[in-house]
Amino acid sequence: MDAKETFDTFVRELNIQVVADNDEQDPDADAAADADADDDADDDDDDDDDDDDNDVPSSLLRYFETSRSRAAACESLLLQELEEDHLVCEERRKRRRHEMKEEEEEGEELKRRVERDFQTELKKMMEAEKEEEEREKKEEEEKRTMVEQHNRMKEEEKRMREEENIKMEAERKGMEEEMRRKKEGERRIEEMKLKKEEEEKRRVEREKREEKNKIEMEKRKQEEEMRMMKEEEEREKRTREKEQQKIEEGEAKKKEEEREKSEEENRKIEEEVISTKEMEERKKREETRKNKEKEEDNDISLVDCENMSGLRVLRLGHNKLTSVRGLAGAEHLDVLDLSHNSITRIAGLESMRRLQRLSVDYNQLISTRGLGAVCTLLHLSCSHNHLASVEGLENCALLSTLDLRANGLAEPPSLRNQVLLRELHLDDNSISSLAGLAGCWLPLMQHLSVAQNRITELPPMADCVSLANLDLRFNCLSELQSVCEGLQGCVSLRELRLTGNPLQQEAGWRSALQRAAPGLRAIDDQQTDSALAPPAVAPAPGGFPALCRAQLQQTLDLQRRHDTELSSALSALDAVTTSHRHLAEALQLAVDQRVAHERGDAAAAQDRGERGVDAAERPEMAPAGTDPPVDPDLQK
Repeated sequence: MDAKETFDTFVRELNIQVVADNDEQDPDADAAADADADDDADDDDDDDDDDDDNDVPSSLLRYFETSRSRAAACESLLLQELEEDHLVCEERRKRRRHEMKEEEEEGEELKRRVERDFQTELKKMMEAEKEEEEREKKEEEEKRTMVEQHNRMKEEEKRMREEENIKMEAERKGMEEEMRRKKEGERRIEEMKLKKEEEEKRRVEREKREEKNKIEMEKRKQEEEMRMMKEEEEREKRTREKEQQKIEEGEAKKKEEEREKSEEENRKIEEEVISTKEMEERKKREETRKNKEKEEDNDISLVDCENMSGLRVLRLGHNKLTSVRGLAGAEHLDVLDLSHNSITRIAGLESMRRLQRLSVDYNQLISTRGLGAVCTLLHLSCSHNHLASVEGLENCALLSTLDLRANGLAEPPSLRNQVLLRELHLDDNSISSLAGLAGCWLPLMQHLSVAQNRITELPPMADCVSLANLDLRFNCLSELQSVCEGLQGCVSLRELRLTGNPLQQEAGWRSALQRAAPGLRAIDDQQTDSALAPPAVAPAPGGFPALCRAQLQQTLDLQRRHDTELSSALSALDAVTTSHRHLAEALQLAVDQRVAHERGDAAAAQDRGERGVDAAERPEMAPAGTDPPVDPDLQK
């Protein structure tokens, strides 16, 4: 609401109040005037109705005059009151402004007084602080001087003590030097005595060894003579037997020809069955041999093979050996069995120039670094140990079989220099991926077993061109598509084991695997549809696949020939001699195959198979970067 509206409202209220006051002062006159006015109004209405041209009555005029005078009086009264009110309000405003100015001046004065007091107090405090700081500085200087004096005194005392200690130390060193000289003289005298005694012992031992060697040479000569005599007798027996055979052959020639024809037809069909039976028989023989060894445990804890250069086979299983020591004198050792001991590290094999078979099963192995000193190793078995990684395989270029079952491996070993590897056993470990193995070139590997691990996917295995048997039981393979992709290109795969994997819950997993690897003959020891189909046409000769097939066939033929010769041995001595020759032939074949691999020459491998193996050509060391063929006996 603005000022004008406020003023109008005030005037209206004032008019009402004035009228009320007037009414209170003369109510009778007002009533009479009102009555007269009403009468006059009625008369005027009547007169107007009767005659509009008549004159105005005198009473009405008087009423009009009185009303007008009253209105003028009221107006003058209102104007006076308004002026008085305005003056009063103005006076009040002036007083209020004056009071406010006085209050502001008093506040400013009070503020200035407080500021002056604060400044004075602040100056006093600053002066007090300065005085306190000066006092503290004086005290610190006094303390510093006292500390410096105290330190000087301590340093002087320390210097004096050090001088005394130096003097005492010099005296003590002099006494110790004298004692040391005396002891050194006594020690030299004792060493001279001990050296003389040791030289005397060595001379005596040397004489004893020479006597033993002479006796052994005489024994060997006698044995050689006996062997020659036996051989002559055997030759005579064989000649007589040959004559009898010729007589009998003439009579049974026809029967033999017919039988040979039938056997030739059935040989190919029964060849695979016979090979499996032979492997089972070998397993049984190996198990019986191991059981016999367990029954014949010894307590050997130290070995000394000094001057045993003729030793070829050494079996120390089921003993109490804790390390590989004392084998320096057996440099021509071929077979070394250290299983069922307490060995923790492989070492001490530097002198082994022709070691082919090494067995350290059921030990406490944590390191295999010493394998790097053996270049001719064909078969290595380190199962049931505590290996977290495998070291020293870089120079094992002729390795054919590797058994690492029941260890703590988290990934496959690095096999970048083992192109001749035939069998690899990694069962019962903690392997989660085969990616590292897929990156290695293993063209001759026929058997891969990684059962009881944590494998979740199968990498591409097409580079393993000779892989025939793959064991993946009890792993974590859940994606059928991944397994099928990994098996694509494995043209030689014949047997696959997947028991205990989640992918077997998928529908149609067998048919999917058969489509991925058409050559499969059995899945989890159950024949597939392809097992009943006719055999595939053999690939054309030539090229790298032909080299791989030729080398695998050479190894198989050599093993069959060795088995035949051992079974036909007439005596135990003949069997030992034959087995030694077989070891030499196997090593030479491995060397030739490795050389052929590096050259990529299939013809060289074929020529090597045709001309045979000469035991005298056995090398002292295999070339770096090679792998040997598989030995079926050691595989099983």
